Amino acid sequence: MIKIHITEPDSDEWRDWRSRCLLATTKLCQDVANGEEVVINEVLYREMRQWYYSSDGPFHGKCAYCESPIAETQGGQLDHFRPKKWVTDLREQRVFIKAADGAETPHPGYYWLAYDWRNLLPTCVGCNTINAWQTPGKRIGKGSRFPLKGTYADAPGLETDEHPLLLNPTEAIEPSVHFEIDDLGIVIPKTEYGDACDAVFGLNERGPLRDGRQNAFRQGFNIVLSLLDAARAADKERLEDCSQTLNSFKLGIAPYSAAGLAGIAKARPKAQKVMHNMSKVSAALGIESQSKDDVHEPDV
Repeated sequence: MIKIHITEPDSDEWRDWRSRCLLATTKLCQDVANGEEVVINEVLYREMRQWYYSSDGPFHGKCAYCESPIAETQGGQLDHFRPKKWVTDLREQRVFIKAADGAETPHPGYYWLAYDWRNLLPTCVGCNTINAWQTPGKRIGKGSRFPLKGTYADAPGLETDEHPLLLNPTEAIEPSVHFEIDDLGIVIPKTEYGDACDAVFGLNERGPLRDGRQNAFRQGFNIVLSLLDAARAADKERLEDCSQTLNSFKLGIAPYSAAGLAGIAKARPKAQKVMHNMSKVSAALGIESQSKDDVHEPDV
């Protein structure tokens, strides 16, 4: 998982969709107030799904939770970060809330966020569908699970006071605070939030994810060394290629960018030592540094 910087599109098509979503939300809230059944128009909230899935969009064609390429993981799904119809905890037990008369009733779901674009995330099947990956003894996938600390919101606006244990990469929380990734592609949770994400999404149980992260880690590590080699050889074309790969991880474009950045961070001390030694050798030999107009210094 990597931080996603998201900006609402500015187009007539998007604004028309948002207007229809707002009307649908108003009707849903009225239906609930009148004691009527909640009926959600799945066609409506999925109408702009290609924006979420697009490789040119803010999610770069990746699952928001595990960073696997959606096109390569059995297609994509649109997940409601806060479940739209009913809510279960980490153990898949129904969440109950207290009604006005003090009686406990099942949480109705965050129906008021069913059409909210900020509550929608592109996901792979493995992260979103419970037991899509057949892992003996452990049920993996989000489904309606939404564990949190404290009290669940049961009315519009109260969700801002919640403390979800699952991380939403589009929100202010920085995922790297909660996870580390080693050279084998293993995700190492550092907080209870990281633990919850690992438990729900099966980040270490799914072999293709581990393999993808391991490859990205190695690529990130090796690209730093390749960048140094290109700089020493004054190979401008290779230097440019390496810089583009490096930036694809830094900008979160490449699959498993978090793992790639972990590899880059692992290689950085070695790169800095090499650069320091290069400077000392050049100074000892009386060789002036090349002009930055000729070869850019590697930015690692």
